[in-house]
Amino acid sequence: MHWKNIKDKVLIFGEDDYVFADMFVSIINEYDKIVTNEDLRRYTFKMLEELMDENLIKVYLLNDNAKDLQINLYDYSSKQNKMDLIILLDKKWRQINYRLPQPNELFWITADL
Repeated sequence: MHWKNIKDKVLIFGEDDYVFADMFVSIINEYDKIVTNEDLRRYTFKMLEELMDENLIKVYLLNDNAKDLQINLYDYSSKQNKMDLIILLDKKWRQINYRLPQPNELFWITADL
């Protein structure tokens, strides 16, 4: 699948509901250029960054230290906040050995069209 189609698919799913990290990563995995897990990691973050740069999504971080799942809207209005988010998500994803995350892990997004 081509990059634009991948982006459109993410946004379509996010119009009416949350796109959990597992779904986001699975959609990115459909990209034609993904061969290795490193490709998947790199393109996942590239798409997330592109969507944020274009202000097409809202990003939610999950509080994984609480008994009850808590989601918090992430403010990515500055370039530094975007970089910090990518670093944080990469760290958390690395902790689970870059496996496909569970729906309650890492992040959620919604389309903000």
